[in-house]
Amino acid sequence: LTYPWYNGKYTKSNEVNRDWFNSWKNVSVVDAEDMDLHLPKKNEFLAEDLSLRAKPDEKSDIPIKILDSGLCQAWWKQDDMFGLPKSKIGIRLYSSFSSDNVRNSVITSFWCSALMEELNEYAYDAEVAGLYYSLSGNSVGVTLMVAGFNDKLELLLDVVVNKMRSLNEIKEVTFDLIKDKLVRSYRNAAFKQKPYVL
Repeated sequence: LTYPWYNGKYTKSNEVNRDWFNSWKNVSVVDAEDMDLHLPKKNEFLAEDLSLRAKPDEKSDIPIKILDSGLCQAWWKQDDMFGLPKSKIGIRLYSSFSSDNVRNSVITSFWCSALMEELNEYAYDAEVAGLYYSLSGNSVGVTLMVAGFNDKLELLLDVVVNKMRSLNEIKEVTFDLIKDKLVRSYRNAAFKQKPYVL
């Protein structure tokens, strides 16, 4: 038989070879372990509570400042259009270090990329569960964004912030990978720039 789209060949059969069938019936957990077959580990980022939070009495078209301590500000706006149990948190850490000179700007970008590389395993599980994050260096410091289902967003934020606090040393393999990516990125940017025209 031929599948009508893509012309793929396949066979349809109502009978399974009895020897195969019997061998499948008698497979034990020990056999599966011997063949290195196992279920994936539990994804700690999968949302369990998908309920919607109550809408505020007053609707606002712009974000409302809910905290201003002098050290930090927090702004909030309810999504009143889509009705999804999702949130987005943006945190900007201000530091003059990244804007002091070009070297510091590159170090900041490098550190952000290295941290994201170190968190790839967590990022995959989080992404499968509908959570995302980004970390980037900019002229005023570092910006961290986390987004996705409310229920486990705090867990992802904790994982990222804890890694930010504890990343004192970058593995050599990570260093080489990020260095290669950044060098290619800077070279590509240099080739794409048009010369100044007076």
